[in-house]
Amino acid sequence: VTGPFMPAEQQAVLQARATTTCRVMSQADNFQLMAAADAVVSMGGYNSVCEALAVARPLVIVPRATHKLEQQIRAETLAARGLARWVHPRDLAGPRLVEALRWAVGCDRRAHAERVREVIPAFDGAARLVAYLARWLGGD
Repeated sequence: VTGPFMPAEQQAVLQARATTTCRVMSQADNFQLMAAADAVVSMGGYNSVCEALAVARPLVIVPRATHKLEQQIRAETLAARGLARWVHPRDLAGPRLVEALRWAVGCDRRAHAERVREVIPAFDGAARLVAYLARWLGGD
């Protein structure tokens, strides 16, 4: 999934390199794809990371290397807790990406899911907030 901003010419190059078992698309139901995946490669945006963690998939994060560091900070934080590996974009041609991908696809899924639940015990923050506000405001 390239995302909606990759130029059509670059998408065509990727499609030409893809094998018969690989599809290149600009948009998809990412949550559904992540749930079916063995691992997730992402730039480390908030929604993508939360979705991958919610389905307990190992993450390889290649953060956008710009003046904004939030993706890199998120990647470093998750890596420090054993939930992800991250690769700086300048290191994509070296062995770090291969090592990170090997880690991700080689993870024991059950052990990784347990680790995610140790670090993040619940993903129901929105529902809990609604319940809290309802009580606070005097609703049921």
